[in-house]
Amino acid sequence: MPRKECLTSEARQRFDNPPVLNADQKSIFLDAPQWAAEYVKTLQTPSNKVGFLLQVGYFRIVSRFFGSGRFHQSDVDFVAARISVDVNAVHMSDYEGRTSLRHREDILGHFGFAAFEKLSVEALIEETQRLAHVQTRPYLIFEGMVDFLQAHHIEIPTYQSLKTILDKALNSFEQNLESILSKYLTAADILLLEQLLVEHSSYQEDSKRHLKVKRYEITFFKRVSQSMETKQIHERVANFQSLKTMYLQLLPVAKRLKLSDATIQFYAEYVINNQVPQIATRSTNRYLLLISFIIHQYYMLGDALILTLNSSVTNYVNGCENLVKQELYQNRMQTAQLVSSVAHRSTTHIDVLGAIEKIIADTTMEPLAKVTLIEQLFKNKRLSQKLLQEDQQRLKDLRESNQKINDREDFYQMLEKNASKLNGKVSDIVKALIPSATSSGKDILTAVQYYKEKNGAILTRALVPTNFLGMEQQQRVLTTEGKLRTGLYKVFLFQEIRDNIKSGALPIDSSYDYRSFDEYEIPSAVWNKEKEKLIEQAGLTAFADSRKTLVKLNERLNAQIKLTNEHIEAGSNKQVYFDPAGDWHLMKDKRLEEVTDLESLYPQEYVIPLVEVLSTVQNASGFISSLIHGGIDHIPKRPEENLFFAAILGFGCNIGIRKFSFMSKGIRTTSLETTALQYFSPETVIQANDKVLAFSNALPLTQHYRKDADFVHTSSDGQKFDVSVASLVASPSFKYFGNGRGVTMYSFLDEAGQLFYSTVFSAAEPESHYVLDGLTHNEVIIPNAHSTDTHGFVRPARSIKQCGRIPLPLPNGVFLPKRAGPVTARCEAFGTM
Repeated sequence: MPRKECLTSEARQRFDNPPVLNADQKSIFLDAPQWAAEYVKTLQTPSNKVGFLLQVGYFRIVSRFFGSGRFHQSDVDFVAARISVDVNAVHMSDYEGRTSLRHREDILGHFGFAAFEKLSVEALIEETQRLAHVQTRPYLIFEGMVDFLQAHHIEIPTYQSLKTILDKALNSFEQNLESILSKYLTAADILLLEQLLVEHSSYQEDSKRHLKVKRYEITFFKRVSQSMETKQIHERVANFQSLKTMYLQLLPVAKRLKLSDATIQFYAEYVINNQVPQIATRSTNRYLLLISFIIHQYYMLGDALILTLNSSVTNYVNGCENLVKQELYQNRMQTAQLVSSVAHRSTTHIDVLGAIEKIIADTTMEPLAKVTLIEQLFKNKRLSQKLLQEDQQRLKDLRESNQKINDREDFYQMLEKNASKLNGKVSDIVKALIPSATSSGKDILTAVQYYKEKNGAILTRALVPTNFLGMEQQQRVLTTEGKLRTGLYKVFLFQEIRDNIKSGALPIDSSYDYRSFDEYEIPSAVWNKEKEKLIEQAGLTAFADSRKTLVKLNERLNAQIKLTNEHIEAGSNKQVYFDPAGDWHLMKDKRLEEVTDLESLYPQEYVIPLVEVLSTVQNASGFISSLIHGGIDHIPKRPEENLFFAAILGFGCNIGIRKFSFMSKGIRTTSLETTALQYFSPETVIQANDKVLAFSNALPLTQHYRKDADFVHTSSDGQKFDVSVASLVASPSFKYFGNGRGVTMYSFLDEAGQLFYSTVFSAAEPESHYVLDGLTHNEVIIPNAHSTDTHGFVRPARSIKQCGRIPLPLPNGVFLPKRAGPVTARCEAFGTM
């Protein structure tokens, strides 16, 4: 079966034809540079002159050549007028053969590019094979091939030439995988994989045999439950254990396949999004798909279990804290009465002691009389032996009550009292997860291994590992008799496991997100052997020498600070003023408050159907063409536009695909569900959004929103949203959600209000790590400056932005991040302020 195209038909058309230029772009790119103008003087025919200049102009833009039959007539007319040539004398059909090829060689030589010939082809084939091993999505590999050619100053050939190389690389890659499978996959492995494609064993029971619709074994592993109910958690753990058994059996084969995470996810998503018969009928790569699915779901369930562990422990500890507060509140009257009683009796005792002191100090009174007066004083103040014992008991009760609060013993007792609830949710997770042997937290690793060896059954007299605990915790887990408080010990253990996993001290092998940091790095042996090549591939050659890089950055920083201070001292910077104490401040930019009446520019009809909006945007930008089918080698007939619009509205309005199909006329539920499943993915949606952005960003109106011409200033911020359904990502926050749970939606905008990236994560996570996502994932709006609030700013992230060639620090008077005032001039003051 033929492999599917890398690009859509529209994208292929754009790739294989010269770029379409507006009037301003023509005056820039089709204007002959000095060397080309001199070269044209040596040419004789008008056709050769115009053809040569068009080849130069097109090559400056896209680094490739086009046949003369593809030249745009408007460009031909523009160049002919520019060099004063009669356009009627220009015939592009005459500009072919040896003359055109000779011109191409001269153009390549001037720009320092190599022709796409044998050596270049071999280099591209090697790079394509490398890309095929780390990324299986054809359009991403295709983009990587083009980037490689541009980075190495090699002429870019036709789409078909690149696709031929790509198809061969992918075919070779998959054939290599299939040969490994045929050689090392055992009969037991094949039986295990085939069992996933049969009906679930529960349908063999008499009570279910009559059912027409039956689920296959593999379908029970496709979706990960988000519920935090104990029953659902146990089902997740059971599925994880089943996947773990399969994973460990297939691990020898998986190691030989050496699949990257991106490749595993690509094949696994195909299995998840398609029905079992579509997988079962594949004779060549069926086992490859199923192995990738098992690995992917094993890691995904591992991540889900860690999220479950984090959420369970956090909720339990916070719940115990709240219960302690409730008990203190409920007992406040009893405590107040006890304090009042002790205070009253203390006053009585003080009065009696004062009176006794006076009696004893009276030298005129006989000793016997003093004793008589003291006895009478005791009777009057009701100070008997029995009452004194009652006072002592009340004082003891008050001391113990306060001691519990001061030492937080009431909180630890609450943790211990209800520990069985947490243990019921978390214990199986701890026993199921596989910590990395390279963990830096050796003490916590020892404790986890001990817990797994004992199967969670810890005795009060057992000698358990306690080195992972703090000094206070080590004292708390033992009673005064030296017995172990097993419930409290387990709670402390689960807390430390949670904290160490999040900090990276206890990496988990059975996970995507919580592995050892070394797992995400290039292996040291490969790095030592291919360091220079890898640095070149990443485009970081300019930063290879860290000392020189730091010196250059320091010089730029010092020069900019000096310039800033000079402008302040000279008074040319009107945005800075000093208060009476000598501290400096920034003036508010009044330009942001200017309001222009733009009502006449917009339609007066305020009710516009969403379908009309989508249809208008589609006609202008063609964004739907970016929503491509997720199949591996076959693309079915493309659905109608109305199905894509319906899917967008179903997702965007949070109605749901199935429910939206019931609300729509002329749309079949199965067709809409298939369209939403096969054509919508995070990657394709981002591509579609980028196409809309590319169109809107090219509009002249967009420039009017920018404060400075040709200077793109973007910003990012997070919003908190309630989540009313079960979600492992959602986290509690009383400040934002009250007693509910929610997430953070982090969005990126430019000055024109164009939303170019957004992502969602737990409300408990810091926002600063996700600033890099928007700045690196977007390829349409390239910022010259980026502003964020204090939640999105940390110094390590800023350093990464600089080394990643994101333009920070910045010229042109930009102050980053958005703060009420500067933190330190050493790091925050940039630009010609």
